[in-house]
Amino acid sequence: MSINTLQRKCKKLFRDPKNFFKDSKVMSRIATKEINQTNKIIREMNNHSIGKVFFNENSVINYDILGNIKPNNFSFSSVIIKERKSSLPKNEPIYANILKNPNNFIGFRENNIFLCDAGNLILDKFIDVREAFQNKNWISAPFSSYKNIFIVDPKNNLPQLIKSTSPFVFVHCIFTEKSSKDSIERCIKWSGKIDSAILHSSHDNFAYAFNRSHVFSSTIQLLKGIADLILINGSKPYDLLIPCFGDTPFLENIDELNEETHDIYIKINKKMNAISKTCTFEEIAMALSQSTSFVLCRESVYQRYEDVIIRGDLQQFILATTKDGLRVEVSEQ
Repeated sequence: MSINTLQRKCKKLFRDPKNFFKDSKVMSRIATKEINQTNKIIREMNNHSIGKVFFNENSVINYDILGNIKPNNFSFSSVIIKERKSSLPKNEPIYANILKNPNNFIGFRENNIFLCDAGNLILDKFIDVREAFQNKNWISAPFSSYKNIFIVDPKNNLPQLIKSTSPFVFVHCIFTEKSSKDSIERCIKWSGKIDSAILHSSHDNFAYAFNRSHVFSSTIQLLKGIADLILINGSKPYDLLIPCFGDTPFLENIDELNEETHDIYIKINKKMNAISKTCTFEEIAMALSQSTSFVLCRESVYQRYEDVIIRGDLQQFILATTKDGLRVEVSEQ
């Protein structure tokens, strides 16, 4: 820098210090760096967070979901709904562990699993589902672009609400060591049957309440539980019928049955007695279970309701699968 240039800059500094720093290359570089850093944060938030669920000013549940974020592979896609602790999604507990997972599992790739922020009291306060569905937004199934919804430490009936928006969404609850016994009992009571739950080992006595459950005591086991559920509900090249209840004989027509569109095949061993028109569906399921010779179901169905099948609870199996919209074929011997 020449002496003349230095003198000119010094005069400008004393005469108009504000414009001096505004025009300086150093300040320009600092400003550019700050802008780039801000853009990076915004870009990172948009790439990992699909929005939030919250209560509006009228205390009615609502959501703000970004419609431009879609998974690369729907069959292995997921959303984790939890109360945010970190400003950056990539630093959020559980979600950060998933993204750092060293295995190249398709369900844990950044463009297949996203965060959704649960606003204040969203995981705690009872939700009036009928009131929520008066808002047409919920009828449009906001989470239908994703296969699995994992809700972390819910204490209310948010799982029921999200499950009610679409028959194609699988809702799973993650109960960490931070969940209390009372909050889990309240969630089960208010939400009814949930697809599956991942339970901390201190809550393993609640495993009976779910169609399928995973128990974990470490982060690695938690991630394995999440990955297993994503795989179970993912697409399969072959989804054949397998025995799940009763003594299944050799079936010459098994190939034909596999070609059919039903998910469950029930063979009854006797003609069922006439049932009163005033009976409940629970009573119909009980009567059907008492007349059953054997049951076949698709492998994906077996995995989804594994705990119920292992317990041998055929009535509950019929109730759960029909409630979830699975196709059932009943054949008389």
